[in-house]
Amino acid sequence: MDIKKIILCIFFLNMVFLQEWDEKIMICGGEKPRRGEYPVCEGSRQFLENNWVQGLWSDVIEKAYELILCDCTTDDEANIYILYGRAYDKLGKPDSSTWVFKKGLKKFPDSEELLDWAAYSSSKEIRNGNIKKLDEHLYFLERLLEVNPQNISALERMSSAYKINQMYEEQIIVINQILKIDSGNQQAISDKKKAFEKLGKDASDVDKDRWNKDPDNLEYGLAYLESLMINENYELAGEVAEEILLYHDSNKRLLKKTSDIHIKNSDDKKAIKYLEKLAEQNDSNAEYLIKLSKAYINIDQYNKAYSTANKAIALGQNNKKAYYQRAEVLKNLADYYASDDLDFCDRVVYELAAEDYGEAYEYKHINGKRSKNSLIEGEYITSVGAWFMIDEKFTSMSPGSDECVNRKGSDCYSFIKNREVNRKK
Repeated sequence: MDIKKIILCIFFLNMVFLQEWDEKIMICGGEKPRRGEYPVCEGSRQFLENNWVQGLWSDVIEKAYELILCDCTTDDEANIYILYGRAYDKLGKPDSSTWVFKKGLKKFPDSEELLDWAAYSSSKEIRNGNIKKLDEHLYFLERLLEVNPQNISALERMSSAYKINQMYEEQIIVINQILKIDSGNQQAISDKKKAFEKLGKDASDVDKDRWNKDPDNLEYGLAYLESLMINENYELAGEVAEEILLYHDSNKRLLKKTSDIHIKNSDDKKAIKYLEKLAEQNDSNAEYLIKLSKAYINIDQYNKAYSTANKAIALGQNNKKAYYQRAEVLKNLADYYASDDLDFCDRVVYELAAEDYGEAYEYKHINGKRSKNSLIEGEYITSVGAWFMIDEKFTSMSPGSDECVNRKGSDCYSFIKNREVNRKK
């Protein structure tokens, strides 16, 4: 650089310094004898706080500028910068807000509050479309973590920034840091799965690794089972569930999840094992009883299916599903044992099923009416003609009656003793 340029530079810097000095004398009121003793300093801090409480943001900015320019601050100077920057934020000027916080950080580089607010304002700039602020935003968060490595909030915001900008590899690294501090952080676990999916990786590996490291942790086990179910890997899910049950053999959530896995895997016998345990623990839960009844149907145990459906109805919790389930038991029972040419007692069972479908419809089950009509229109139920062929001494008929046992030559319907169909005339 030649001598002329050097002289011009020095001249320019001197001019800037003199301008700032003139401004300082004009605003602060004379030369400063000692720190904080300008005339303007007296009471200025109180004015600043009053303006903040009243929401006079422009006045806050003006007063904070004076306080900083005139060194009217003590140990609380960092807070002056915070109010100064936040006032700009209140006015919808996050760029000016960030500028103020950066000035404050030059004096207080390790202030967590200033770093936190700088990260906040820079994130608003990014949301407003200034993507160039991403590096600065991440810098503030990294500095926060240098000051306090356990700052979960900073890590979560860093993870969010990487996610928004589709930087999933970097996001996973940050999430791993979160999980080291808080291994049960559900949001972090969920975000990690999504990041894996975005990278085309199997998200269940996240849950598998966690569970393998701590196999007696129920929450980790349930999360892993859920991942396997989402991937429709029911065979492996069943094996893992059995392992988790070694530690938590009576946990209701685990028993329910295990039964659901076996149902999905078409293994109703195993599903029944765990649904029965659930019912034993909580026989006042209609959901468990209805599922158990369905599983009994699948292995042709209609007596148990029927009695379990009756228990669900007796609870009065979910009548539309409970009545519909009992109807399904009766229909499947009749389908299984009906003669090629329907005999009278087969029709009685179908008619009881139609009644239950109708009852379910009364409780707003959307399929109740359709299922009932299919039995009536298909001529599965008793008719006047069918009753004409029955001895007139029978004014009603129960599937569990001796008459039906004799007609069927089987006691297949004998457990339905307390219900009957009235004679049609």
